[in-house]
Amino acid sequence: MKDEFAKNRVDWTESVTESDLIITQERGQLVRHLRAIVERTRGPEGWAKLLASVSEPCRLAFDGSIGVFEWVDARLATELSMAFNEGSGEALTADRGREAAREQLTTVNRWMLRFLSPSFLLSNFSQFFRFYFMGGRIQVEHEGGDTALIHIWAIGLYPDFWASGAPGWLEEALRMTGCQEVEVRYEAPSGRGPEACHHRYHLIWR
Repeated sequence: MKDEFAKNRVDWTESVTESDLIITQERGQLVRHLRAIVERTRGPEGWAKLLASVSEPCRLAFDGSIGVFEWVDARLATELSMAFNEGSGEALTADRGREAAREQLTTVNRWMLRFLSPSFLLSNFSQFFRFYFMGGRIQVEHEGGDTALIHIWAIGLYPDFWASGAPGWLEEALRMTGCQEVEVRYEAPSGRGPEACHHRYHLIWR
């Protein structure tokens, strides 16, 4: 893929390699959120059953208290989420995304609510993403008005996260700014080189 990255240069403001695009870590708050959902919907024993279904490294990583701001291995967190999602479908992942937006914007990042508007949300989205995920690159195209295009180049996590979870988060976050109608259309990666990990989100709101 390195040759493809060299041949298909993306207009970043810095030199980016394939390794820079790998999501290596994510915040513990995301795992804590998953645990809360599991225990709410499946009972206290549901978390133990979920941990029993994953690999030993994954089980050992999350069989205990996880700090809100703690960095955890994204590969293990992805394994946990995929085990939870098995047989549940995209709707559940979208719901997780919407619920995560409500939690993140009313707790750790509640200061944003004082200034929250579509423009403010979009201008801070790259910083917000980097707070929760280590790795990847983002560009936001928004020149005013009620449309925007978000580009995320990232390797890792799981398909439903990109296709349903992230759109769910974006939809709910925009609604929290006061928008009455929101449409988020996901365009999956295609091609080679940077395009193989290029996720696009087309946003329309009113």
